[in-house]
Amino acid sequence: MFNVKPVIFFTLLLIVSCAEFRNPSAPNLIQRYVAETPGQVFIKFNGQGDFIELATFSSVEVKIDHPSALKNAELLAISEGRKNLLIYFEEQINNPNFIDLIERSLNSSEISKKEIKRKVALKLQENLTLNKIEILNSLYVNSSQYDKKENLLTATLLSESSIKKMWNKIRKIAE
Repeated sequence: MFNVKPVIFFTLLLIVSCAEFRNPSAPNLIQRYVAETPGQVFIKFNGQGDFIELATFSSVEVKIDHPSALKNAELLAISEGRKNLLIYFEEQINNPNFIDLIERSLNSSEISKKEIKRKVALKLQENLTLNKIEILNSLYVNSSQYDKKENLLTATLLSESSIKKMWNKIRKIAE
C-alpha cells in the first residue's frame, strides 16, 4: 500500500523552501492580528491583510429538551449567524470606520507606519468583500452551550479561510 504521508511532507517541504525571502520592512506574515468589530464579530488576519478566520456568536431559543432539538437549534444558530453577518457585511465592511478600527488593532504590533497600516486594512476589507459568499457558506458551530434554565443555546460560530481549511486537512492526514 502506498503511504501518502511522506508525499505530503515532501510537498510541504518544497512549498516552504520555494517561499520568497522576506522583506524586512514588510509586515510579518506569520504574525496574526485580531480585531473586535461591532456586532461581536472578531476577525483574525495576518500582516498582509489576508483574512484567516471570522468568529461571531448566536443565541437561539430551544423549544423542547431533546438532543435533536439542540441539533436543530445549532442549525438555526448558523442560519441566524449568516443573516447577522450579511447585515454586518452591508453595514460595517464598507464603512470608513472599519478601516480605522483595523488600523487601531495594529497599534500594538510591529507595524508602525500609518501607510502600511492603511494598506493592510484596505487589503483586509477587499479580501472580506471578495470572499463574502465563501465566509457565509462556510460558517459552522465551533462550540455551543445550552442553558436549560433559560432554554437558550448560545453558539460560537466560525468561518475559516480556504487556506486555513487546507492546512487543517493536511494536519489531520499527517496525524
